[in-house]
Order: sequence, then structure tokens, then C-alpha cells
Amino acid sequence: MSREGLQRPALVPQEAWDDAGIEARKCLVELARRLGMDSSNSSMPPASDRPGSETVSESGKAAKTKRASGGQKGHPRHERTLVPTDECDDVITVRPTVCDGCGTSLDDVPDDPSPQRSQVFDLPEMKPVVIEYQQHRLQCPCCQQVTMGKRPSGVPPGQFGPGVVSTVTMLGGLCRLSQRLSVAVLENLFGLKLSTGVVSKLQKIGQQSLQPAFEEIAQEVRHSDVAHADETSWRQANEKGWLWTAVSKLATLFLIRDSRSSAAARELLGEDFAGTVITDRYGSYNWIDDARRQFCWAHLLRDFQAMIDIGGEAGEVGTRAKSAGQRLIHKWKQLRSGQIQRTTVDRHFRSLERELFSVLQDGLSCNHAKTEGVCCELIKKWECLWTFTKVAGVEPTNNTAERAVRPAVIWRKLSQGTQSASGSRYVETILSVLATCKQNGLNAFNFIRSSIQAHFQNQPTPKLLSTSP
Repeated sequence: MSREGLQRPALVPQEAWDDAGIEARKCLVELARRLGMDSSNSSMPPASDRPGSETVSESGKAAKTKRASGGQKGHPRHERTLVPTDECDDVITVRPTVCDGCGTSLDDVPDDPSPQRSQVFDLPEMKPVVIEYQQHRLQCPCCQQVTMGKRPSGVPPGQFGPGVVSTVTMLGGLCRLSQRLSVAVLENLFGLKLSTGVVSKLQKIGQQSLQPAFEEIAQEVRHSDVAHADETSWRQANEKGWLWTAVSKLATLFLIRDSRSSAAARELLGEDFAGTVITDRYGSYNWIDDARRQFCWAHLLRDFQAMIDIGGEAGEVGTRAKSAGQRLIHKWKQLRSGQIQRTTVDRHFRSLERELFSVLQDGLSCNHAKTEGVCCELIKKWECLWTFTKVAGVEPTNNTAERAVRPAVIWRKLSQGTQSASGSRYVETILSVLATCKQNGLNAFNFIRSSIQAHFQNQPTPKLLSTSP
């Protein structure tokens, strides 16, 4: 440790360190810290880790990766369940004609009462069904006015029916295909030729059809008892924005907004949100009462690892804090799996509270400004670390929201975001509907098609959540 309280990073040569002044040393320490950041010591996602770096679990320990690929020895066998015979499209009886042993004819032998069943699944040749409407224009013999016949009720006004609109909507949302790739898939799989402009138009129709379901999802999340919230960067028309997500037990809501402010967080959860929310330490959620907010312990373990990487007194504080956090996660997992009782784990949590508070107090004078700042904030927000021990249904980590946001991150990496506000509305709507359908065990395509069919027929959209407020 040098006189100014700075420790030389391992990647900085001693010669360069000795020649540097105080300000230069501060810059070197900060650069080394940034170069050493990954998913284990910051909020960076695992996908951003450099090749060859260790994967770190939520407990902060390096995950074991030395396993052979594929199914592991002793894992349960999974086989496709046969479809009932009366539900098959065709049943073909296969009888042997002669004995394999002596060649005797088997024509007169009765059928096997329990033949061996095997089934082959295939897809039919797919091509669009084209229906032509010939609308006659007839002139009235009385007043000479020409009247044209109208299409039957429920027929879409354009050239494409609910099946096409639903497929286009799903290709973008579930498959995360660009409009150009959607055009290629539609032509190669279905023989349907569309332009990218038409794909965009059909996606907008899909979004409008799903708007009632989107509003239903928003109401469910904003009236939930417990919600997980997170946000990630997004781009709209080359301008930086943010994609927000909130996950309740029954629904997942996505919003794309141009800021990462508390106003966007309030819009996500609702001004009157009265439940408990699990988040990271980001300040946009500070409007929520501490008694109704839970800090994510997986994020805290990364903060503690960052202290360890600094070394010195800060490293000692980080080591002690991370040890307490890992034991907390371990006890929580034991409670969740039923290995220990609530009364037992509560005693452990109270002991860990005392231990961690003592560690953070020591961290207030560890001669490292960033570490001291983190310790100060955690002491101020102390109640947010332990809400999960007092409120039923609250978890100590925000993994639920982080898992929910991953499909959106992949979409962003593939598409570089959206080009318009209309495109952003499509993304947030289809992501919300797809995730919520998955949560409730619903077939997303069937629901989307039913919603679009109702939209074309000017009928009420089917309900997505039977228990929505």
C-alpha cells in the first residue's frame, strides 16, 4: 500500500507505478478496476464475460463446468408420449405375410391383440389458402345507383387473414427475426411473398389486436403483492433508451422508455403500487418504501466481490461480507427445498444480520471511497436487505426478472433495437404476451390468433388472465 492509500494493481508494472504521480496512480487503479469487471463483480450480464472466464453462480462461487455434454448418468429418461390411436390422422396396419423362421404363410393367423405401436410425426406441405371474393357492382333499375356487394362479416379488410398476421407477429416476437428474415421464412416455408413494409404493417395490426391483453397484464402486475423489476439498455432510432420489466406471479410486463429515471419506474409499477418489489440497488426505485423493497443478494455478492478485487482493507471487508452473503443464500435454498424449518433459518438470518452490520461499519473507514460509499448506502437502506425474512412470497434475489429480460437482450443484440415508437410498442406488447402465456401454460400462437380474429370481427378480445383485477 502506498502513502496515498492506493494499492498497485497486479497488471500495472512496478516501474510504471513508481514513476506515476498520485493522480496518475488513481487513474491506473480505476482503469484496472474497469478492466477487471465482469458478471461476478458488477451488474454486467454473463453474456458480456470474456471467453475463458469462470461462470459464477448466484452464491458467488465458481460454477462447476467440467461435465460431459449431453444427458448425465442417472438422469430421468424422457420419451415422447404416443398420441391416442383415435386421434391419429391415419392408422396403417402392418402384418407379416410369412414366418421369418420357416416361411409358412401367416395369412390365416389372427391379428395380434396388442400390436407394437410406433408413430411418425410429419408436417404437411404448407401453402397459403387463397379465397377470392368477387364483389359485383349492380345498377338499380329504379334510381340507377350502382351498389357493390360487401364482403361477409369478419373477413379482414386487407389481403391477409388472421393466420398470416399471427405468424408474422410470432416470427418477430418469439423467433426474434428481423423483417427481412421474416420475409425469407414466409416465402420458403409457406410460399407467401411479402415485402418488409407489409411485414411491418402486419406486426402493427398484431400489436393493436393484443393491446387489450397488454393492458390486462399491466393491471395484474401493478396490483400484485410481489413483483420483480429490472431494466436493460435499448435503442430506438439510434437513440439510447431503456427496456423495463416487472414480473409478478401471473404476468410479465415490458415497457420501452427513453430514460432510466424514477418516472419510468413509477410508470412500470404504477403510482399506487402497494406490493413489495425485488430490485437491485438502483436509485430509480427509491420512491418505494424500504419496508416494501428487497435488494437482490446476487447483486450484493457481486458488489462484495468488487471490494475483494480492490484488495487491501476494502478487500478484507468484501471477503467478510461475501462470506456472510453466501451463507445467507445457502440457508435460503435449504429453506426453499424444505431441508430446514423457518424457525431455524430465522435464527441464522438474525445472526447474519449482526455479523454483516459489523462488517459494513468497519467498511465505513477502510480508506477506499467507493467501498465506503457502498457500505454507507447499505446501512442507510438496511431494511431493504431483510424484507424477504418478514414478507411472505418475497425472494432474496432478483433472478426472476433477470431471466425474464434475457429474451429482450438477445433481441436487442440481433436487431440493434427498434427504428420507431411504433416498433417499440410492438416489442413491449409481444414480449409481455409471450412471457405471460408461458407463465400460465397457454399456447401463445393460439391466443394471438384468437385475439387477431376477434380484432378483425370487431369482437371483444379473449381474456388472457382469468384472475385479472
